[in-house]
Amino acid sequence: CEMYLAVGRFPARLKFMKSEAGENAQIKATLRALALAHPTVEFRLRTKGRVEETWLAADSLLARATQVLSGAKLYATEGTFGDAQVEAVFASPHDVAGNARSITIFVQDRWVQDRSLQAAVIEAYRGVLMHGEYPIAIVKLKVPSADVDVNIHPTKSQVKFRDAQTAFRAVNRVLRAALEQAPWM
Repeated sequence: CEMYLAVGRFPARLKFMKSEAGENAQIKATLRALALAHPTVEFRLRTKGRVEETWLAADSLLARATQVLSGAKLYATEGTFGDAQVEAVFASPHDVAGNARSITIFVQDRWVQDRSLQAAVIEAYRGVLMHGEYPIAIVKLKVPSADVDVNIHPTKSQVKFRDAQTAFRAVNRVLRAALEQAPWM
C-alpha cells in the first residue's frame, strides 16, 4: 500500500484546510494508525515524490509498533475479559510522552478516539507515572459486533459500547497485569 500526500488539489475544500504542514501531519498520523491496525501489510509514505517512511510487513503488532514508534523499547501483552479480547503494546514507565496522543486505540481494527479507553490505559499506569506524564501504548480491543456501535460519528472515529464498563475493565486489567510483571526489569 502506498500513499501520496496531495494537499490542496481540491479548491472546494481549501477553506476547511489548515496549513500544508498541518494537513501533512494529519495524513501521516492516519497512515501510522493504518499501519498499526494492519501489521501484515507494507506501507510507504511519499511526500512530494520522496519516500519518507517505509513500514515493511510484520508478523505481529509488536514488530509493527517497533517500526512505527522507533526508539522506544516496547512490550506486548494480550488477554480477555468476558467477551472482550485485548492486545496491547506498551512502553515501560521510563519511556513516557507529554500528552495523551501517544495512546493509540483500535476497536475492531478501527482507529478510534475514545476518552474512556484512553482513561483505562492511563489508570493502568496509575502509581508508576508522574503527574503530567502519559504512557506510550497501542491497544487493540475486539468485542462481539453486537456490543459496539461504530456509526455514531460521520468519520467513524468514535464508537459506543453496549457496556462501556466492560470495555474499560478489559483494557485496564489486561494492561495493568502486564505492567505488574515489570518486563523491563
